[in-house]
Amino acid sequence: MKGADSARRSGLEKPKREKKQKTPPKPASPVDLDVATEKEIEALRHIGPTLAKRIVADRDFFGPFGSMDGLKRVKGVGPSMVAKLDSAVTFSLVPRPTNRVISRPSELPKARRKPHLRDTLR
Repeated sequence: MKGADSARRSGLEKPKREKKQKTPPKPASPVDLDVATEKEIEALRHIGPTLAKRIVADRDFFGPFGSMDGLKRVKGVGPSMVAKLDSAVTFSLVPRPTNRVISRPSELPKARRKPHLRDTLR
């Protein structure tokens, strides 16, 4: 124990390691999701690399979001995520008209079945 006490007194300590920052720094101003890059979107709180890729891919395929309702079409973004991101994001472009956009396969209309012959003979 004498060796350890004398090392402390003489100032020979192990250098302390600096902690790595796990998340990117928080953006100072709101991020425009209609034009932001994947890295800018990933810097937002609650958004990881996978969701950032999905947001960019959806925007590139279907066009700009235009509002929080447009952002909901991305898989993984629901009402709770929209509430968390509300003050951190903005939208600058006009959204694509939504009258014919089908954003998810679950929203496709179900195929109609033809009636069976036995059902039409009655």
